[in-house]
Amino acid sequence: MANGLDINVAEIDGSVDLAVGGDIDLETSHRFNRALRDAVFEAVQAHKAVNLDLSQVTFMGSTGISSLVQTRQLALDEGVTLRIVEASKQVKRVLELMALNDYFR
Repeated sequence: MANGLDINVAEIDGSVDLAVGGDIDLETSHRFNRALRDAVFEAVQAHKAVNLDLSQVTFMGSTGISSLVQTRQLALDEGVTLRIVEASKQVKRVLELMALNDYFR
């Protein structure tokens, strides 16, 4: 886990799957943001969806939420579906507090 964040990307039948683990904070958010954007652009080229597995995320700060919201808009603009398929209780709580529960389904 480099810099407190582990990111794994896989292309699986009709989707780009991004599994993230660790802390998404000010120090690691640039890597998270870049991985999200790369996954969207990869999905555009292959006409696929992006599935996020955030079940191993132990902390998500405001920069992580900002990355998610900005990337969702990018995905919409590019015609790509971006969804969170699994999330840790920490991520679920943050999404709940920000009223974003249904934003990524």
